[in-house]
Amino acid sequence: MQDHSFTLDEPAIRRWVREDEPAVPDGTAFDENPAAHAANLLQEAQAAGSVWAPEGCRVEAISVDELEGSGFVIVVYDTRGSRPGVGVTAGFTDFATYVDIDGQSPVLEDDGDRAVELLGRMLSEATTTYRRGRLGDPSRTERRR
Repeated sequence: MQDHSFTLDEPAIRRWVREDEPAVPDGTAFDENPAAHAANLLQEAQAAGSVWAPEGCRVEAISVDELEGSGFVIVVYDTRGSRPGVGVTAGFTDFATYVDIDGQSPVLEDDGDRAVELLGRMLSEATTTYRRGRLGDPSRTERRR
């Protein structure tokens, strides 16, 4: 049975963050572009081989950083079937929901822990989007002809 989840290699992420020091957003007022940093972090983690995507799919975060707030759209793209390149999204997500400003979780001081937490949440959203759209399923896309 095929796994339909986007997953994260947590030890590899922590090692990568420690060695390469990518920008890891922390949600503080000092970070003027947290959503862009989050989107870049996802892209760089994939390039580093620390993110696994279900067969026939890829994930991307499109950032929006404005004075009113920051956020992004998680897009899961179909890379095979009759409609390669078609993307499905769950819609806009406010970055504030990712940084625990509501006091529900402790603030993570370590960049590696923060990267794992942030990427884990982003990939959870990607998995939900993937399952809802059933992307990467050649039998589904082929039936639509």
